[in-house]
Amino acid sequence: MTARTAAPPPPELSLPWPALRRFFLTVAAWSLALGSPAALLTYTLSQRDTPVYFAEATLLAPLRAVELETGDTPPVATPLSPRTYRSALQSRELLADAWSRLVGQPPEAAAPGALDDLARGLSLRWDESRRSYTIVVGARGPGRDAAIARANAVADALVAWDDARARAAADKVTASLELQLATLEDQLAALRASGSRANLPQIAAVSLLTVRVRDAIALSRAQAVVARGNLEFLQPATRASQVAPSPLVDAFTVFVLTTLAVLAVGLARAGTDRRVHAASGLAEVAGVPMLADLSRAPAPGPGKRGYSELGFLKAHLDRTVGAGGEVLVAGMADHAAVQHVAAALDRLYAQAGAAASVKVGAALLGSGEAIERAARADAVLLVAEPRATDRVELREAMAWLRRASANVIGVVAAGPAGRRPARRTA
Repeated sequence: MTARTAAPPPPELSLPWPALRRFFLTVAAWSLALGSPAALLTYTLSQRDTPVYFAEATLLAPLRAVELETGDTPPVATPLSPRTYRSALQSRELLADAWSRLVGQPPEAAAPGALDDLARGLSLRWDESRRSYTIVVGARGPGRDAAIARANAVADALVAWDDARARAAADKVTASLELQLATLEDQLAALRASGSRANLPQIAAVSLLTVRVRDAIALSRAQAVVARGNLEFLQPATRASQVAPSPLVDAFTVFVLTTLAVLAVGLARAGTDRRVHAASGLAEVAGVPMLADLSRAPAPGPGKRGYSELGFLKAHLDRTVGAGGEVLVAGMADHAAVQHVAAALDRLYAQAGAAASVKVGAALLGSGEAIERAARADAVLLVAEPRATDRVELREAMAWLRRASANVIGVVAAGPAGRRPARRTA
């Protein structure tokens, strides 16, 4: 039975804290630099805008029709849904009536621009209870009094429109009865013109029905005069509040939008940036351990951080490379950091009297000979510089080294060319 090799674990995405902190500090700095002037300008311009006030009038409408069998109550129109009233609120007829109530002129004199300006500032919302709707009509105006007057005028016009709807429904009943009366009168005239005594009972019945229809028409006309809709005033508009401008809200909104724009640009740049920005990221991309981080040690001496890390690096090499072995220090490109690390390790080996040989390899991505040279060495030490190493090139170099079966024991994070690793003085 053959043993199955375990599948490699899926790659994990990790973001080092220094890189995250640097990213957020950069976003914060650019947001303050760009967002503060923009917010201040927005605040100044917002204060110069014309103030806008908002007032509301409250109406009441039944949820369903209520019929009373008293005979003397005026007819009430069928209840409508609040959405129907909201649609009616934008009709030219209702807007002209509201404009007429505001300025005291006939509705026919209303200019289209005045009606459009009035319609833009209107709103309607409602709350539903078990038995009724509470309809709130809102209106905007350039002043407190103007907003209150507009809200009450539009609410009055909406109630009048609902009453006109009820009267129109009652007039339809009257028209239907009048048409029925005309038909009965024509039938009665034809019966009388026949002169037949056999038609006398029929003439009497049609005459009686004609009288009843005339009474129904009279009652219908009387009811049409007093017919009313379903809307009633519950609370007229008595106060208005300022809704615009709001300088603080506008300035805060601009600052937040600027911050989001800076964050989006930063994320876009980070997504296209192929550099490795932290020493820990070098180990994650290369897939080998980090043996020493010399990127933050400009010129360490004995007892300092860089010197101690080089000592730990040599101790690791002593456990990996035997006596007379060869350590190849290489990088993806020819840069001074490789020379510095190799020279420092060579001095440490010389001071310890060890027989290991430290060599400097050519750029790994420069030629195939560099890869072959790395494959012949007992151990390969990869030197890379954070914030200057391309992650794609680093993966490519490690892929070639693995294909050549090179013994890459780890990576060393080196500083820029001007920084040198530890130098031990005699």
